[in-house]
Amino acid sequence: MKLFMFFFYLTATFAQSIQTMPTESMAPAIYKGQKVKLVEIKVIHRGDVVYYNRPDQDYMGKKVKSGPGVGRIIGMPGDKFEIKESIFYINGSPVKMSKMEKPEKYSSKLDKAFANYNFSVFEVTHKDLKFLMLRDDTPLFVTYPLISIPGGKYFISGDNYNFSYDSKTFGPVDIKDIPFKVEVIE
Repeated sequence: MKLFMFFFYLTATFAQSIQTMPTESMAPAIYKGQKVKLVEIKVIHRGDVVYYNRPDQDYMGKKVKSGPGVGRIIGMPGDKFEIKESIFYINGSPVKMSKMEKPEKYSSKLDKAFANYNFSVFEVTHKDLKFLMLRDDTPLFVTYPLISIPGGKYFISGDNYNFSYDSKTFGPVDIKDIPFKVEVIE
């Protein structure tokens, strides 16, 4: 996996690079193994799927490289943002989450490592944001304290909510660490 992530990172330095999605973090929009194109980013919009560099993490007193990630822009600079009981709140307003029928249409495409999980699929909408979110039915509630997202930073989340290492863990990401927009090509 580390070798793959190295090649993903190395080749991502070239604009309009074709890559293979390395994880299920963006399912159901992008599944592991799908081909994606990395396009140099000019303007970021809420809802964009982006390639970004995750911040280094402290592990047992040492800095550890986290590597690149792929996620969706949820919070924009200046937004008041929080998560209460796994629901995103943008500027005080919760996103609307409508549970969809037949989640197996989406969950059946996941890697076999997810075979023992029960997933629900939600259509998430909020003004200029609309996407499908995959969530494990385990009653695990994520919270994130109310923040005002600083200028030049963005809150990024994977569509596979419970299985994405993203801003829910390390906070907003700086614009300098978001070089590419991701487009599905396969």
